[in-house]
Amino acid sequence: MQIAADTKKKTFFARLSGFSELGLLLVLGVIFIFFSITSDYFFTVKNLTNVLGQISLPLISAVGLSLLLISGEVDISIGSLQALTALPLITVMNSTGSFILGAVAAIATGVAVGCINGFLVTKLKINSLIASLGMLYTIRGTVFLITRKVPIVDEIKGDFFFAIGNMKLW
Repeated sequence: MQIAADTKKKTFFARLSGFSELGLLLVLGVIFIFFSITSDYFFTVKNLTNVLGQISLPLISAVGLSLLLISGEVDISIGSLQALTALPLITVMNSTGSFILGAVAAIATGVAVGCINGFLVTKLKINSLIASLGMLYTIRGTVFLITRKVPIVDEIKGDFFFAIGNMKLW
């Protein structure tokens, strides 16, 4: 029994050492420990909350994108899609005063673009990289035409986005 457990441990560590990302993980750990020791503010709840708040949008995008990458496809239009889905959110919210309606419009926009991308890749057999590259420029151009490169202002000035951003929604 002991020999089997030792063999299992060795194979686990052998497999772990085979990953090229192990060095990156070790460097990240060293950096984390270094700044935790040298700075009084690094390992505080406020700083960790701030960092997690800043990475929340890329993290949400990464979850969806990882599913796509696992299936062997790629989508590089995700950043432009975020900009496009923000447009109906804020315009519908400004005109109706309802965040829920704006969120539904934003989700519908994202689903529509996803269906177009899916159609291009699955039915028309276009490479996902090429299809998403074309969609990236199409969406980015559409956003620039609609906004004229000027931010759309939240006319309601509700506290909803502030509450979400500062984790005080509930």
